[in-house]
Formats: sequence, structure tokens, C-alpha cells
Amino acid sequence: MSTLGSNDGILQAPEAPKEPVKTREMASDGYHRALAAHRQAAPPSPADLAITEAVER
Repeated sequence: MSTLGSNDGILQAPEAPKEPVKTREMASDGYHRALAAHRQAAPPSPADLAITEAVER
């Protein structure tokens, strides 16, 4: 006999957050260091350059 209660065997989904979750602010220091290193090492894409030029106009 199960002791799960009235919903024997049925899992309930957790409640969704009431507001957007701010994952960047909550990320670890290691994540931020890795992201900064990637941004320095990765060459900008042509689309990024076009957007930058358009914003500067």
C-alpha cells in the first residue's frame, strides 16, 4: 500500500515563478568569468558589426 496520499503515483508540477527569473544576476562568478573570456576570444560575427555600425550612425 502506498503512502503518497490522494494522488497515488501522480507527480505534481512545481508552481511557475510569478515574475521573470533573473538568471544572469544569479549566475556564479565562474560563469561570469567564462562568459567574459569567451567574449574576448570569440571573433565578432558580421551581423554584430552591421548592428554596431547602424547604432553608431
